Amino acid sequence: SRSSAASDVYKRQTVTFENISNAPFQNDGQTGASDTSMISVNSLLPNTIVDATVQIEQICLNVETADAGAIDLLLVAPDGSQLPLSNGNGAGGANFINTCFSPDATNPISSGTAPFSGDFQPDGAWNTLDGAPLNGDWQLVVINNQPNNGSGQIISWTITFQIENNFTYSWTPGTSISC
Repeated sequence: SRSSAASDVYKRQTVTFENISNAPFQNDGQTGASDTSMISVNSLLPNTIVDATVQIEQICLNVETADAGAIDLLLVAPDGSQLPLSNGNGAGGANFINTCFSPDATNPISSGTAPFSGDFQPDGAWNTLDGAPLNGDWQLVVINNQPNNGSGQIISWTITFQIENNFTYSWTPGTSISC
């Protein structure tokens, strides 16, 4: 007998978006001065983050600063949800070089020393991004917390998503096929 069949196929893959901005940030002598670097994310499904610890693989960055402890790093989702990455960590040391924040990391950023390099858990909780849209403008925000920190530079940053594409296919066997 002839019948139709359908099947759903799920394929997990990672997609990375990057910004190589070499964007300088100045300390204008005020506590709380901030600078932003943006990545536009598009064409990802599903459109909403259900579980950030699964759907965000990592956020990696290179930031030059004279005093890592004088700045806060913040990831801002398209809807304004915020994930604090580093809040004044690394006093006295400089720079974040090949620094990645990953749900799979075992060490919190607060236990590291500058220059920060490697994989860390952020200061904030990943679930603050649950419910945020995947597609849209993501921002890395650098906030100067000390008036005499001087200038620095957001060299580059990336955000990598783990997505699951759902493909549905169906077929009807030809008439010459028999059971």
